[in-house]
Amino acid sequence: MGVLRNLKNAMENKFEQPLEFPPDLFKKFDIVILAESRHGEHDDKIIKFLEQFINQIDGIFIELPINYQQFVDRYMTTGEVDQSLEDLFVGAEKEGKNTRGLLAILDKIKAMQKSATCFDSSKIPQGEYQNPSNYGRYFLRGKSRDDDMFTVLQEYQQQNPGKYLLINGANHSALGQHPQSGDVTLGQKLHDAYDEKFTEIVME
Repeated sequence: MGVLRNLKNAMENKFEQPLEFPPDLFKKFDIVILAESRHGEHDDKIIKFLEQFINQIDGIFIELPINYQQFVDRYMTTGEVDQSLEDLFVGAEKEGKNTRGLLAILDKIKAMQKSATCFDSSKIPQGEYQNPSNYGRYFLRGKSRDDDMFTVLQEYQQQNPGKYLLINGANHSALGQHPQSGDVTLGQKLHDAYDEKFTEIVME
């Protein structure tokens, strides 16, 4: 059975627990990351989480480039998987990952009358996303994807205070810096900004 690991608590006392979500999660925290150790392998857990907490969540952010927002919105409105989403799935399959389960997650979000917000750096230059990186992305005002994800979430949360769920990769959620780039992680930025009002759950 998979386990959940709360890295915020693990800073002082590492522990593991059975696959159960604390019922008071969103009473304690304003920002919760549901972190995937590998994209596409935790769809059932994500859907279970949504079923338990969706009525307590004001907004859901997913680790997709912001220029995919129109494609996600179209799918949630019409059920149409356009070529851009299809290319996303095919690209992941070439890397040995099956990410089509995202559609079931979006279906669940839609059924519960919530919306999904893409908050990763853009794949194309658009709006304020004009800063080219060396990795096929365009940054907002920061210098990394983690900067962009943090900025989008923080600005949204400041304008619309509430309870927010982030679904993204565990490498972005871990505290500290990315080993190769040295960039400060999204998890560290959220920990510094929200302290005891932020936590993450890593799905393994």
